[in-house]
Amino acid sequence: MEQNFKIAVPEGCKAEIKQENGFLVVTFEPEKWEPKDGDVVAFGNTPDSPSIGIFKMDNCDTFISYATICDCILSYCEPGWVKNNIRPATDSEKQRLFDALTKKGKRWNAEEKCIEDLPQWRSLYGENYYFIGSMLTVDCLTETGHSVDDKRYYAGNYFKTREAAEKVAIQIRDIFKNSKAE
Repeated sequence: MEQNFKIAVPEGCKAEIKQENGFLVVTFEPEKWEPKDGDVVAFGNTPDSPSIGIFKMDNCDTFISYATICDCILSYCEPGWVKNNIRPATDSEKQRLFDALTKKGKRWNAEEKCIEDLPQWRSLYGENYYFIGSMLTVDCLTETGHSVDDKRYYAGNYFKTREAAEKVAIQIRDIFKNSKAE
C-alpha cells in the first residue's frame, strides 16, 4: 500500500531523510548562512528586539553596516558590530529599519548600495504648493519656477498640502509664544 506524507521543512533549514529499522527518520539542520554586501540582517542577544543593520563588510567576528538601528538609535557606517546570532532580517524587522531611515529623511538604495537623502517633494510647473507667510498663516501659490519659489523650496517652506504647512506653522507659533527673547 502506497502512502504519501508531506512534511514542512522549517525556513532556513535543510532536511535529511534516512531509513532506520523500518522507520523514516527526518532530521532538520540549519543551513549555513553568510551575509553578503547589502543584506539586511538582525543580530544581537535580544531575540525579541534585535539590532537591525544593512551588512557592509566582514571583519572576522565583527562587521561594518551601512546603517543600523540598535535600541532605537540609528547610526551610519559604524564598525565593530558583533556577528552575534546574525541572521536574515524578517520583513517586519527590515521595515523597522527603513521606517527609522525615512524618519531621518534617508533611504536605502539597494542598487547603488548607499544611504541617500529622500528627495523632497516639489510641485510641477503650474501646480500649487503651500507655504507659511510672514504673518505665520498658510498661503497657496502656483509654482512658476521663479526665484521666490526656489527660495521657499530650499528653505523648507514648501509643502504639498495645507495640513502639512499648518502643522509646521503651529510649531513656529508655539516657539514664538514660548520664547523668552527680549
